Amino acid sequence: MAAVTLTSTQVNNGPILSDRPGLNIKRVLFSGRDTGGLTLCTSVCLQMIAVPDGARIVDVMVKCTGISTQVGNFSVGDGSVTARYMSAISVTASSVLTRMNVSGGAGFRYSVTQSDFAKFDTIDMTFVALTSTNTMSIEMNVWYLMERDANT
Repeated sequence: MAAVTLTSTQVNNGPILSDRPGLNIKRVLFSGRDTGGLTLCTSVCLQMIAVPDGARIVDVMVKCTGISTQVGNFSVGDGSVTARYMSAISVTASSVLTRMNVSGGAGFRYSVTQSDFAKFDTIDMTFVALTSTNTMSIEMNVWYLMERDANT
């Protein structure tokens, strides 16, 4: 479990258009100022994007820019599996643009139980051996399908 969790505004506001069938996209931008000067390491989790109950993930893309010299990597997943969508993406001194690289994430469908207060889950980034990233900006895009209920 992360010692520090940073939450994007999009997650704080919760999912929107969760009942809209078809293809949806959510985008969020996290910048160095959002990290409050923290070192991004294994004790930090960035809750990037909220996805609604029933969302079927089509693709995830992450773009990191403005990176100072770094050694380490990041993974993208959720509260259940920290590397559900991306695993061990190397962070270097250049910009990084990557898409889903874990086959189990393609087509994964969120099913939030009725007892859950919030009817969404979050797609998160976690880091391994990454030093200070005050100048780094992270953009994440998530494409997901909302399928019509068979009873409607």
